[in-house]
Amino acid sequence: MTKTSQYPMRNIRRCVLSACLSALPVSGVAFAQIQAPKPFDMAPEIGDAPAPVTPDMTAPVVNSVTQPVMQAPIENRQLWRRYIVPSDMLSLTGEQYQRSWNLNMTAEEAKAPVRLNLGYQNAILVAPENSYLSISLNNTEILRQPIQSADQLSEVMVEIPKNVLRAGANTFSIRAQQRHRTDCTVESTYELWTNIEPSKTYLAFDLPKTNATQANKRFIKNEDMSAIGVNPKGLTQFNIIAPALGKEDNGTSLLDLSQALAILGGMPNQSFSVEKFFSPALIHHDGAQSGVLTVLVGTPGELATAFENLQVAPDENSSDSMRFLTNAHTGEQFLLISGENWREITQNIDDLVAITERPANILRSSLHTENWNLPDAKMLREATVLTFSQLGIATQQFSGRRLRNEFTFGIPADFYANAYGLATILLDAAYSAEVLPGSQIDIYVNGDIATTILITDSGGGVMKQLPINIAMRNFRPGLNTVTIEASLQTKADKVCAPGNPSSNTPRFALFDTSKFSMPTFGRIGQTPNLAATSAVAYPYNYATDALRLFANLNDYNVLSASATIMGNLAHAAGRPFKIKQVQPDDDLTTGNALFIGAITNLPDIVLAQTGINPKAKNIWSNDDIVLPAQDNTNYTLSQWQEQLQSGWSGRLQHFYANIRETFNISDGLRLFPSEAVQFIPSQAVSVLTAQGPSPSSKGAWTVVTAQDTAMLRHGVETLAQQINWTKVDGRISAYNREKQSIETIPVQTTQFLSTQPLSFANMRLIATNWLSSNALSYVLVLLVSLIALGLTTSAMLSRFGRRDDEE
Repeated sequence: MTKTSQYPMRNIRRCVLSACLSALPVSGVAFAQIQAPKPFDMAPEIGDAPAPVTPDMTAPVVNSVTQPVMQAPIENRQLWRRYIVPSDMLSLTGEQYQRSWNLNMTAEEAKAPVRLNLGYQNAILVAPENSYLSISLNNTEILRQPIQSADQLSEVMVEIPKNVLRAGANTFSIRAQQRHRTDCTVESTYELWTNIEPSKTYLAFDLPKTNATQANKRFIKNEDMSAIGVNPKGLTQFNIIAPALGKEDNGTSLLDLSQALAILGGMPNQSFSVEKFFSPALIHHDGAQSGVLTVLVGTPGELATAFENLQVAPDENSSDSMRFLTNAHTGEQFLLISGENWREITQNIDDLVAITERPANILRSSLHTENWNLPDAKMLREATVLTFSQLGIATQQFSGRRLRNEFTFGIPADFYANAYGLATILLDAAYSAEVLPGSQIDIYVNGDIATTILITDSGGGVMKQLPINIAMRNFRPGLNTVTIEASLQTKADKVCAPGNPSSNTPRFALFDTSKFSMPTFGRIGQTPNLAATSAVAYPYNYATDALRLFANLNDYNVLSASATIMGNLAHAAGRPFKIKQVQPDDDLTTGNALFIGAITNLPDIVLAQTGINPKAKNIWSNDDIVLPAQDNTNYTLSQWQEQLQSGWSGRLQHFYANIRETFNISDGLRLFPSEAVQFIPSQAVSVLTAQGPSPSSKGAWTVVTAQDTAMLRHGVETLAQQINWTKVDGRISAYNREKQSIETIPVQTTQFLSTQPLSFANMRLIATNWLSSNALSYVLVLLVSLIALGLTTSAMLSRFGRRDDEE
């Protein structure tokens, strides 16, 4: 299965601040004329791939696409690396792999001379004579490289033609065709891989300096923050330096700022660090850092306490108190948000937030995934039919053994159809006469197998709108990925004669006229539902009032963790939230609330309401508290059974267990929900999140906690990474630092929250799903209905029916 990479992220830089820092002039930048792109060829490749491009690190690089770029003398250039892989690893697996995402560029980057550096290593079983790697920018192919680096990591450098890049979004596409050296089976295709090394894959810009002492100002406008990008590990880091806290609503203003930055950055692997003082350790050795933005927030007097010799008086070219500044010695850039007082600072932050705002009642048509996966995932809220071309899958002719293609779509947070209904793929495809019966087409949803279609006819065939049903239980709120995999067997592959060249004759075709049909489904909110919270910020994205936050924002560790969580929620919702900080004595029994802090600082009622045992304060934390001795009495199996089966409830449970075992009934087939057990995390858990209904059942409470505030800060940074964030589910999700994985506890009891106007059609769908999830309750309702019908019929017949004495 194709490994999903994580996401890109753009950078701005940081610096040791000095009096020589000067503001950026906000002058207009002329855009270079963009060359018309060539169409991207999706047909199978014929013939050998061209010879490899060998990098020359000492001279301008020449390739078949462009001419050498004339470079300024080294003393007048600022070298800048923009890392482009949106994850800590990108693995191109299988016989055919293709993926695209956006790279956001500033105007200065778009017009500068630039090279692409690619670092990769492949499996030894990849045949270089039949395998190649292709990279395109804005549909212009800039590199086609035979895959031939099995022994060690190789680096390839190639010039990017002038006018290919543009200011704003640029489409980066990577494609690989791989063939096995010795084996021809479908199973052998799983041994094919090419790993792209993120730290060795970047765009190298030659940014000319404006003069010998002043570095070029790459970031000029607020919109340039979308070009922050990623660091060599595929992460994005925002460092907020705010010397003054504990005054008025400074903490909530910084959380507003973190939400705006997260939305403008558009990266899922984002984290925030809020500090009182600037640390020299934040500076990169060359003065520039891809994937990092440092923001200074405070009055001139406050910032002067955090930096030596810092002067933040308005620049002669700009009177703005929110602007980018540049260190003339290091080329470091950072964002300054200042003012005469915090009222002005808050207004500047509000102006930045306004760029990202969207009314809560304006629904999104898609989930924005373009910075790590194109196209954007369309949001499906009702019955919808989409063609594969609309979903980003083009017509393909395939000559290999295993073809994989995937598309994505979004589902709203109040999706309630996990126990009934079918979505359908209407497949347009064809296979040649050489494909043998026993070949198959597998459909995966979110990485799990959903259904399989066997090819049973020989002699080839055409599938015209072939219906393939997918159970709705495979879907979840937020982003969903459907993968279509065709595994093809032929006589030639079974023989696999040595020395025979790989055939380029297509044996399978997948057409973009295929369709995906989503039926109408039930819509009602549920809590707990952490999957919906992490995916689309439910239930906060449905609320129009301010989000009530319980957190000690005067603690920099808690503030950093809160900024990371709020940034992730805002990015998931596609809009920032208004925040209202609450105190322990405030009434939180109604509505939604978010609690962030060390477990010892959270009220017992909050822990109990979200399924966490309040005793965890003593057991999980490192407090030196003597716990009562445990009763270590050993019971036999029969004694355990006697204890559990005593009384009428025990005998009923025993009867139900026998029925389940005899008729192989799943645990989901139950009359009443099982009782939820309060959770006590182990010492291996570094951070956990839990959710439960508010005491009034009119909202949801969500908790993010750890053993102490330092662990909370670092644990949330790990939890916020996409590989972990997308696995948050159930009623409790905990990150186990020893196993480096997310452990979830499923939902036992669900509370419903209304999200849609009442309608008969929606209520019918909700009732259908509930009765399907609680089959024994359905049987009980059916029996009661039949008994009631029988009694009613008998009563009516006794009153109005014909009697023998009336003859």
